[in-house]
Amino acid sequence: MKENDPIRIFKARSHLKKTLAKELKTEFEDVLKATEDQGEYSIDLKAQGKRALHNIALDYLGSLREPEVMKQCLETVREGRNMTEVLAALNVLAATDSEERDIALATFYDEWKENNLVILKWLGIQAIAPREDALQIVKSLIEHESFDMTVPNKVRPLRSEALRSGFLTGRVCLTFRYTLFSEDLLPTTLDTTVVVRRATILWPTKSCDWTSSTHRSLREWRNLSLCGSSTNPKYRR
Repeated sequence: MKENDPIRIFKARSHLKKTLAKELKTEFEDVLKATEDQGEYSIDLKAQGKRALHNIALDYLGSLREPEVMKQCLETVREGRNMTEVLAALNVLAATDSEERDIALATFYDEWKENNLVILKWLGIQAIAPREDALQIVKSLIEHESFDMTVPNKVRPLRSEALRSGFLTGRVCLTFRYTLFSEDLLPTTLDTTVVVRRATILWPTKSCDWTSSTHRSLREWRNLSLCGSSTNPKYRR
């Protein structure tokens, strides 16, 4: 059976999305305007559907990378009425190379840096952004002050979101996983419970071709017992 080519699929999907956005621009703009959240915030199904439709229209228009849409997204990040529309706007900007992207990410972080749950969204949005420099962005996030390698919930957004998006594939997927599990990023005081949990969320899938040394190291970490047994004293509790 012929193997799928994720990169070609991604490019074809992106091209189709931009074509639809261009041909139906007026219609998407009408939907965006008609679904603006101007009343009291509600969590009923009608209101949720309205917000979802608004965000879909914004996503399509954002694929055109037009300056007015970028400015609108930045304004939403700054003055958004609810987190749903703020995250949708940030998601659009995260995929661009615009000046608004950097401003929006910095603004959002400054406002929510004390809220760990929200910052997990901030990390995940950047990791999932469909960009050619996706791997470099993830590596930079590992060095960010908000990231903690010993907290699995902070590792998971970078791994799960990026790999689930399908943008990190093949050799990039391998490099990404190895980066998060490299020796220099594993503190000597790391609890074996944390190591095991990291091994669980980073365990290789069939889509990745692993080198024997990387696979062997990960297998050792994954097989650590919670009581702290290990062939390497470095990883004992």
